[in-house]
Amino acid sequence: MTRWVAVVSSVLLAGCTTAKGTDLSLPTTPASDMTAVRELPECGIKRLLPQDQAGALPGADMFPPRLAGKGQATQILPGRDAEDRTRCGAALKESFGCEDQTTWGAPDPGEFMKTFRVARARAVLGASPAVSGPTVVSPEADGPERRFSYAEYVLPPGDPEGAVDFLRGAFTQCAGADPQSPVGEPDVELRTAVLTHAGGITDAAMLVHRQRLAMVTLTADGYRWSPLERAHAWTVAARHLRSASN
Repeated sequence: MTRWVAVVSSVLLAGCTTAKGTDLSLPTTPASDMTAVRELPECGIKRLLPQDQAGALPGADMFPPRLAGKGQATQILPGRDAEDRTRCGAALKESFGCEDQTTWGAPDPGEFMKTFRVARARAVLGASPAVSGPTVVSPEADGPERRFSYAEYVLPPGDPEGAVDFLRGAFTQCAGADPQSPVGEPDVELRTAVLTHAGGITDAAMLVHRQRLAMVTLTADGYRWSPLERAHAWTVAARHLRSASN
């Protein structure tokens, strides 16, 4: 496994544009060339969020107290071709399989947005340095750099593409996950799964509150976040999701 969980470490969309409007599609074919090249679809537009807008999203608070960490937030909005199913299709539904964890446990935010026609996606990638010695939350805090990803989606009214039902079914089918609530957040639905891969173990979660859905992953090379650390992260993610829904 790479330094980041591969499928969540990239929130770039194929054929998207930046916030400044830079066109990332294929170059125009010269008039003298008889072969036409079709422009890549613009399924989404992404931009980095400034700190004053990223404050509503999880960051250093995802890590145990006194364990320094930081995050970088990105926003994705639908592009001009987002409603065109022939160009921006439901790839996650079409390729779903329990063995491919990128289709349900840790989906790419751009692919998730295309598949379920999400109104807005915000994603955070966070990391803390390697530490030695206990923290307030966990006496077993020794270990390498801890990393997390958080992707928050604003669903269309009524969730017509069935994003929540799709993930509920996938977490149940692929991980036997039952619904629960994070500590202190009884109104937020939480389902978790353990994803195994060559780099070790990643803990994944889906959280639902009203018209908002969040996907979270916790990982560290050769190390698993402790039970207390995981419970802390789920609660922090739920708190942010509930606050965004109000």
